[in-house]
Amino acid sequence: MTIQDWGAIGELLGSVGVLLSLIYLALQIRIFRKQARLDSELHLTDQMARHTEQMGRDPELARIVELCNTDPSMLNEDEARRALWWQVSFLHMCEGLYHRHKNGQVSDDAWIPYERGLAGLFESEFLTSWWATDQKMLYTDSFQNYIDEELPRVKNKWSYPVAD
Repeated sequence: MTIQDWGAIGELLGSVGVLLSLIYLALQIRIFRKQARLDSELHLTDQMARHTEQMGRDPELARIVELCNTDPSMLNEDEARRALWWQVSFLHMCEGLYHRHKNGQVSDDAWIPYERGLAGLFESEFLTSWWATDQKMLYTDSFQNYIDEELPRVKNKWSYPVAD
C-alpha cells in the first residue's frame, strides 16, 4: 500500500468518525429537548398546583372564585377584587404557558387543559369585562390576539359547576 492509499483510508475513517459524532450529537439534542419540554411542563404544573392550592387552603377564596364564574352579583366589592386578582394571576401563568407552547417547549397534551380552563374563565362576564379594558395591555400583543381571536373557538370549554 502506498502512502496515498493510507491517506484515503484515513480520510474515510475520519469521515465515518464525523458522521458518527453528528449522529451522537443529534441524539443528545433530541434527548435534551425532550427533557427541557418535560421540565417546562413540570414547572408549570407545579405553578398551577400552588395557585389552585390557595383555594384548598382558603375556603373563602374558593367560594369567591366559584361565585365570580357562576354568579358575580353575589360578590361584594372586596370579594370581586380578590377574585379578579386570582384570575389575573392565572392569566399570567397561562401567558407564559402559551408562549412556551408556541415555541415548542410545551406539548399540545399539556397545553390543552389549560386552554380549556382559560376558555371557561372567559365564558363569564366577570373576566371578560375586565379584559375589555386597557388592563389587557399588561399582556403581550400575541397573547392578546390569542385571547381575542383564537380562544373563542376553543371546543370543550371548562367552567365551574353550578351548585344546586
